[in-house]
Amino acid sequence: MSRPSHALAGGLLMLALAGCSVVPSWLGGGKSISRMSIVSEADANLDGATAVDLVMSTSDDASAALLKLSARDWFLRRTQLLRDYPDDIKVASWELAPGQAVQLAEVDSPGGLKDAIVFASYATPGDHRLRLGDDSRVRLTLGETDLRLGP
Repeated sequence: MSRPSHALAGGLLMLALAGCSVVPSWLGGGKSISRMSIVSEADANLDGATAVDLVMSTSDDASAALLKLSARDWFLRRTQLLRDYPDDIKVASWELAPGQAVQLAEVDSPGGLKDAIVFASYATPGDHRLRLGDDSRVRLTLGETDLRLGP
């Protein structure tokens, strides 16, 4: 196949995929998360380990269900939610002790990503949930009583 034919075939593939309801994020099909950094401060979670789940949703129904949950509810209902939405929810998980950090961890973000929500298992009362924006690289800080975006 000549170079113009390759370009034409590639262009036709892009048009065909654009007509599909799910276009991979690497082809411009919406938001995507590529890297995640997490810093756990020395006194994070009242000096206890913190489980962190990055939950990525590819459907409006799954997003609506997730956005109603606190972190405590997510960790209690996680197994059932993954059964209820097997094709619509993908999870990346970490657990950090106070003072630990994860730098630029690769995230396998699904195509057609609708929402990305971070849940952190804090010992203190609160939702301990963050809905992420359109940044492909996320930096999260685990503080003494809650999590936050940024340094």
